[in-house]
Amino acid sequence: MTNLLPTSDDTIGPYFPPCFAARERLDLRTPFPGMNVAPAGTPIRIQVQMLDTFGKLAGGCSLIDVWQANAAGVLRRPHNATDAAVDSYFEGFGRVISRDGTFEIDTVKPGAVKNGQSARAPHFTLTFFCDGFNRLVSQFFFDDEPLNAGDPLLLSLPSELRDRLLARRVDDVDGVATYLLQVRFRGENETPFFDDLLS
Repeated sequence: MTNLLPTSDDTIGPYFPPCFAARERLDLRTPFPGMNVAPAGTPIRIQVQMLDTFGKLAGGCSLIDVWQANAAGVLRRPHNATDAAVDSYFEGFGRVISRDGTFEIDTVKPGAVKNGQSARAPHFTLTFFCDGFNRLVSQFFFDDEPLNAGDPLLLSLPSELRDRLLARRVDDVDGVATYLLQVRFRGENETPFFDDLLS
């Protein structure tokens, strides 16, 4: 019989199977490895920094999901699989495990999502799973997007909170617009989070 060493008494985690963080799942512009196809739309890169109470990078281990509409403003869902506006080469979903408090999303600029007779500003949803909390969800917008002025989610917040949901354009690298998003989990200038968001 083999004696096994006791495991750590840390029961909080998070512990994620390696398959949850396949590297290609954070490059939303490459739908199928090895195939020369790409989704429609303008390529962008989003650099994300996760910050703690003191404004420092929140290290450790976090699992992050990203979900967004395609360039036409259509979210891929089971009920619209045959919709002509669904981009066959764009799933709109990605996942990564971050150990140093940073990660990058290579994607296309989402279009305005139709909401009845109106349209929501281009945005993306991030869901965070980290040690210390179960799940945090928020939506983020682009600071150079005119439709922000009429987005119902942004308008539902006091003006001083809206600014915390903006990814700021910082650079263009090889023709790709790059945005920086800082997400503060708690403390001063904490990012607004929501119970749940479908789009």
